[in-house]
Amino acid sequence: MDARRRIVQRVKKLLAIASGSTSAGEAANAMLKAQQLLAQHRLSPQEVSGGESTSVLEEEVFSAKAAPSWIARLHGAIAVNFRCHSIHNRTRSLGTTSLAFLGKAEDIEVAKAVFEYAVREGRLLCEASQANSKNSFLLGYSAGVAVALKNQREERSGEWGLALLPDQDVERRMASMNLRKHRASCKPTSIDAFSRGYLEGLNFTPNAIRECGA
Repeated sequence: MDARRRIVQRVKKLLAIASGSTSAGEAANAMLKAQQLLAQHRLSPQEVSGGESTSVLEEEVFSAKAAPSWIARLHGAIAVNFRCHSIHNRTRSLGTTSLAFLGKAEDIEVAKAVFEYAVREGRLLCEASQANSKNSFLLGYSAGVAVALKNQREERSGEWGLALLPDQDVERRMASMNLRKHRASCKPTSIDAFSRGYLEGLNFTPNAIRECGA
C-alpha cells in the first residue's frame, strides 16, 4: 500500500471513530485530525468517500424557545473556523429559535462535533467555577473561545493554506439566501464572572488533537 492510500485509510478510520464515538470530545478530536490530514496531504473528500460528490447542506444543531447569547456566539465563531456559515432561524408558529451550520458535509461534521464539545465544556466549567453570575461567566467563555479559535486559525493559515478558504459553492448558496446578519447582544452583569469565563475560553484548544487510536 502506497503512502497516499495509507493516509486515506487513516482518515477513514478517524471518520469512523468520530461517527461512532459517544464522547463529544473524542469525536471532535477525531474529526479535527481527519481535517488536518486532508489539508496537509491535499486530499479531497471525494478521494476518501470513493468519488461521491459532497453537496452544500444546512444542518440544525440547536433548537429551543430562545438561543442563549453565549451559545449563539459560540456557534458563529465555530462556523467561521470550520468553513461554515452560522444560520439563525426563528419559527414563529412553533415559538422556537434554531441554529444551523451551512457548509459542505465534511466541514459540518467537524463544526458540529466541536460545537457540541464547546457547549458541554462551557457548562461544566461554569458549574465548577461557582461564579456569582452564570450567564456572565458563559458570555466570557464564548468570547474567549472565539479569540482562541481565531488565533488558532491564523496559526494554521500558513500550514493549511487553501484548505482554510471558504468553499465557493457554500459562498454562492449563502449569498442566494439573502439573510440578515444576526448579532448576539447581551451584556454581562458581573465583570468578575465574565473575566473568569473569558480566561477559561482562551484555553479552548480543539486542535490539540490526540491520535485517537489511528
